[in-house]
Amino acid sequence: MAESAQTPETNISGSDESLINMPLDCPPSPLVVSASQYTPCGKLPSAFVQNFFVDFTDFQEVSRKGTLVIKWGGNCKLCKEKGSKKCFIKEVLNATSNFNQHINSVHPMEAAAYKQASKPPEKKMPGQLTLAQAFSKDSKYSRTDPRQIAITESVVDNLIIGMCLPIYIVERPEFRAHHQICEPKWVPPGGKWISGTKIPEVYEQPDNS
Repeated sequence: MAESAQTPETNISGSDESLINMPLDCPPSPLVVSASQYTPCGKLPSAFVQNFFVDFTDFQEVSRKGTLVIKWGGNCKLCKEKGSKKCFIKEVLNATSNFNQHINSVHPMEAAAYKQASKPPEKKMPGQLTLAQAFSKDSKYSRTDPRQIAITESVVDNLIIGMCLPIYIVERPEFRAHHQICEPKWVPPGGKWISGTKIPEVYEQPDNS
């Protein structure tokens, strides 16, 4: 019984340069192009990689096991601007881990700034606070907010009228510092408003007792 023919596995030695120029599995791109124009196998590098790398090219390289590997690479713009001789980063075709690792480890500040600038703006309905504003101590109550009204009335009724404290205590830095700790969203009213508007309103209310 005849044995079936088998194709022997061929290893490529580092000296056999004639095999380095074997055609790629997909139409090759121009030898050197910008990252945004580079389209090996119809795939673009990520926007993060495109922002930091230029002079993209694809090539074939013999691995340590003697097999042919298709790779791509490009020059780091930041390293290139600094005159570094080691600015070319390479990776297996269509992989980007080496590019990402280089930027995050060698240029962490630039990487963080790019990621922050790339964040989409928070979507909110008209008049709706963003998530950050909702949890921010700098977000104050409006004049018509029930909580704002309740605290103001309590200050007038219990402190100024009930305890006979001076009206303009609401403008003292110590008073405001105290309420900034207790209720940072409350906006203290002015003494002139209390004396001219709020106290007359209190005494004009009918006595239900």
